[in-house]
Amino acid sequence: MKMMKDLIKSYRNTISTMDLRTVKPFTETEIQPIYAERWIKTMVQTIDSCKAKKLSKKEILECFPNVSMVRSMLIMDIYALYYSKADKETIRKVVNFYIELLDIGYDEDKFSLKVNKPIHMKQRIKDNASYYISNTLPKEQFTELGVYCFYLAFELVQDIFADNCYEVMGPFYEQDKIFIVKEFHNIPSDEFTNIRIIEVHNKEEEGTIDLFAHSTFERKDCEIFLEVDGKEYVGDITPILEEIKIIFTIARRNNKKETETEQRKRHLENRWYRYEKLTRRLGGSTDLVTGALMFAELAISPLQYRECNTSILADIIKDTLEKGGYND
Repeated sequence: MKMMKDLIKSYRNTISTMDLRTVKPFTETEIQPIYAERWIKTMVQTIDSCKAKKLSKKEILECFPNVSMVRSMLIMDIYALYYSKADKETIRKVVNFYIELLDIGYDEDKFSLKVNKPIHMKQRIKDNASYYISNTLPKEQFTELGVYCFYLAFELVQDIFADNCYEVMGPFYEQDKIFIVKEFHNIPSDEFTNIRIIEVHNKEEEGTIDLFAHSTFERKDCEIFLEVDGKEYVGDITPILEEIKIIFTIARRNNKKETETEQRKRHLENRWYRYEKLTRRLGGSTDLVTGALMFAELAISPLQYRECNTSILADIIKDTLEKGGYND
């Protein structure tokens, strides 16, 4: 099936560029086996509750922090399906849940073999391209801001959940320009919570944006349009940059102090956050009691070292999808 081939190919492309030895504090193969069975039971309950509440796919998708993130949610749940030894029916229920959401969030390349173009951002760029082009600023003053926003994303959450805090989208083509959008969410500041850096490139550049929104596009010939909390920002960016640096420094210091138990708890909080709005929409039918039970398992169960490399991870995805009948 094309869906399975595209997903596996995209996943292999993505993780082949990553140094999996640097993933901290836990790899998927270490942490997922501890609570996978309970997580999948919760997901099945959530999916059934969505059906019982007659939520449309659009309503469900709008509950998630961003569209791009749905791909990593799918990948993580395929791991959970594998480690929970889920049957074919359960695999198809969970995988189809995400695929159907991606089908309405994208009209091309939903697994980012080369690009990441959610429909909503494609439309936003189309509607506002002229204004963005006419009101850009030189890229040089934004270089450090972009770097520290990415640094902050990886400190606010653990490595495998970094897309809780950032999303890279594009390239979008309008009016002989190329647009790359870098959006940073959930910034814990009293001054602002969201920064969107819109790069307006003057000529075609080689690059890709992969399944986890890693971008290889460079800023060789581009200018910047900046939005803060959804509004155009044209003032001095120094206060914004300094605030980001302060939050980053505090987050890094706190992370270094974390015990393993605290790291496990934050792992589950990072994952649970993605479903928080949907949980509320369902009236608590997947509530924090379940989360507490999963944390109890995480807290007392020993981690077991399991080798983690590109081949092993890709085979887990492939084997699970095959068990679900997606190669038929």
